Amino acid sequence: MKRLKSYMITNGGEGDCISYMYNEIDDNTGEIISKNNRGSFYPVDDKGKRLVENMKKYIYAEKLQG
Repeated sequence: MKRLKSYMITNGGEGDCISYMYNEIDDNTGEIISKNNRGSFYPVDDKGKRLVENMKKYIYAEKLQG
């Protein structure tokens, strides 16, 4: 199984990019098979874009104002 370790949203010239890191774990033993695997993608569907925008709004409203 893959377990999400961290993620980050960056804003570049091409738009918002989501980068993530995960560990792969053996389903039977719980031992780590591989660590710090990485991936990234640009959310192009409406659901992905909406999630990114909602996260930005949340951070702005809850952490940057006040």
